[in-house]
Amino acid sequence: MPPVDLLSRSAFGGQIQFLLGHEESIRDLAFLPGPQGLVTVSSDRTLRRWPLTAAAAGSRVGGVWTWNSWEHPAMSADGRFALYRTETNRTWLWDRSSGRRVPLAEGDFPLAVRRDGQAVTRRSGTDEIVVWAAPEGTDVPPAELWRVKGIPAHPGFSQVVRGVLAPDDRTLVGLLPGKLFVADLEERTTAGTDDQRMLYGASAVNCLEVSPDGRLVAVTGLLGRHARLYRTTDINGGFVSLGDAADYDTAVAFHPDGRRLFVGNEDGQVRVFDVSTRAELAGEGWRAQSGAVTALAVSSDGRVVATSGDLTLQLWDALPAPGEARRLRLRLNVPAPRNWMKFSADDTGFLHVAPGHALEAWEAPR
Repeated sequence: MPPVDLLSRSAFGGQIQFLLGHEESIRDLAFLPGPQGLVTVSSDRTLRRWPLTAAAAGSRVGGVWTWNSWEHPAMSADGRFALYRTETNRTWLWDRSSGRRVPLAEGDFPLAVRRDGQAVTRRSGTDEIVVWAAPEGTDVPPAELWRVKGIPAHPGFSQVVRGVLAPDDRTLVGLLPGKLFVADLEERTTAGTDDQRMLYGASAVNCLEVSPDGRLVAVTGLLGRHARLYRTTDINGGFVSLGDAADYDTAVAFHPDGRRLFVGNEDGQVRVFDVSTRAELAGEGWRAQSGAVTALAVSSDGRVVATSGDLTLQLWDALPAPGEARRLRLRLNVPAPRNWMKFSADDTGFLHVAPGHALEAWEAPR
């Protein structure tokens, strides 16, 4: 069920659920006998059946420690596991399929979750990268598998801003205040940049994404107003700045085909860049939010791009046909701008969080 079809929401239980919608106008509808629901037929040549009762709503975990826009949770590629830190300074692993949460070490920061449920954290004080065993369905916290020396943080800072796993599930890219690092989880090695100088203040929105082929990392929030591209295989080999926007870039997301990079900005615009040439694609950008774009995510099927900022979360056509205007699929009001959003690999799950709010998972009926 691709998110391009997610057109409605329910306030059932104060949470979110999506229902599959038609692409064009409804021509007729009819109720089925008893509690079977109703059917609709549309100009898009589809007939759909709708339930009369609410489907399973989304889920959430509270107490997420995101006191500013710097810190982010992490999610496994399939969307089953999420890793987040609470205000008690402890990182938790959440198995959404069972609803079970297990605590990890106090003082660790979330980095990533591998497909098999192995969590990766960074230890405050020692800077070590720690890999944890996958949970086994008991109440016993996972054991440490191994740890490796990490990259020292900038003096006076200890937190992790964000961690992202490349599609190979072994290359981890992390963002610390002013520094980038790459860890090979198979070879158990790390490499990091010198101080890249971090932005502070209202424009300091930090985002980090790895390209679908794992070769590039895009980042915002370092010195200079523009998004940067680094090579994961040579993180110290320099960077390329993108575009000439007058305001500060705030969020980045690669399209799954690897050809385009979406870059959100403080001015509410999303600009689109050709990854191979690093050139902005004229005419493909659009104004997505009335305030700064605080988060971006592209669906795994490549058909939808999600944006957040001001007090809305919106779903747009990712690649409109030539000559067609970019269509807004869905606009939802949210209590605060999201600073992290992710689609699951099958696009039936959508996780997001805002500073000071619960980590939420919105579900699409299968």
